[in-house]
Amino acid sequence: MFTLNAPNIYQLLFLNYVNISPVLTVILSLIAVGVIAWILVLFRKCYSKDLVLRLSLLFVLILPFLMPKMHERYFFLADILSFAYVVYFGLKKLDIHILIVLASFFAYSHYLFDLYSRLFNNIILGIMNLPAMAYFNLLALIFVCADLYKERKSLPKAVL
Repeated sequence: MFTLNAPNIYQLLFLNYVNISPVLTVILSLIAVGVIAWILVLFRKCYSKDLVLRLSLLFVLILPFLMPKMHERYFFLADILSFAYVVYFGLKKLDIHILIVLASFFAYSHYLFDLYSRLFNNIILGIMNLPAMAYFNLLALIFVCADLYKERKSLPKAVL
């Protein structure tokens, strides 16, 4: 299967319950690792505390978002690091934390004591489904990438 109830890109492509070959799994995993290696090469000469935290959040978001066969639990570290992101950079980054935590909450709540049916009515369940939560994670990923882009643009040309 491409995804195992994780709010990632395969939910957006409606590939939740489609079988995947091992070769395609390796190819998609290599693409995800290649994206991360490319980002590390872009910033190789200018590491700072700010950059390390931004890159850490980006990596814990991008890996379960792009790699196949991910469960919702692989976003748990993103929940924690997004909170650290808000503490370090201030409340102006609260939107990233809220997007990630909402996506995780609705992904986890399906398994936690069958909370979907007890806590929410059908209207909320229709809106807060896994593809919608994948959009939340995608939006958080875009916001973190925008922060990285701003940091890269603010660096002196001699460092790059």
